Amino acid sequence: AGYLALGLLPSLPVQLFWSPLFSILFSLQALSTMDEFRNLDRDIEGSAKRWKKFVDSECPEQEKFPQEWKNKTTLQKMCMMRALRPDRMTYACYMFIEEKLGRKYVESRSMEFSKSYEETGPTTPVFFILSAGVNPVKDVQVLGEKMGFTPDKENYHHISLGQGQEKVADTALELAAEEGQWVILENIHLVKKWLPSLEKQLESRGEVADKKFRVFISAEPAGMPSAHIIPQVNLPSY
Repeated sequence: AGYLALGLLPSLPVQLFWSPLFSILFSLQALSTMDEFRNLDRDIEGSAKRWKKFVDSECPEQEKFPQEWKNKTTLQKMCMMRALRPDRMTYACYMFIEEKLGRKYVESRSMEFSKSYEETGPTTPVFFILSAGVNPVKDVQVLGEKMGFTPDKENYHHISLGQGQEKVADTALELAAEEGQWVILENIHLVKKWLPSLEKQLESRGEVADKKFRVFISAEPAGMPSAHIIPQVNLPSY
């Protein structure tokens, strides 16, 4: 009922009842049968605008839950997050562990980037799977400066994808492959439709590229294990 109020449940044929959208709905309804979450679904329906704003948030785990639900325990909030935005559970878990056990338990120990670089090549990009609050671009920039790849020398291209930046990335990849330059493509999870084109370019350009050509790619982890499609690249975890 709450998702109908939020406008997140369009009229769909029966064969789509097992889509992720309906899975979220069923999770919410199951949660609402528990004493700690009784009437959650009704509250969502009655305060649709507040809940829609929360659900649509880019990082809902950092937002306050609407009304009295913000007073729930951290674990209870995680249960609601699991029902409403399962794609953000990785980040919600990081926050839970940090609050209960300390920051040292969520800080990953990544291998030195210069060692990862030794395994790369024109046909072997580096794919960074991002963790909450961590950005590996700084490591790429530091190593690039040591090796003579900088924006000032116009041989270092840093592109944050989304909002129509795919064409900019296409141009940078073509130039970098020909002249042996570096390209950083951030947040490729925002341009899913462009990924088949990127994969073809990496395969075709990498085979004939200058030996100095390198591509560095970053993306957030998929919300569900079934959604992971890991390419054959070097994969440091950040």
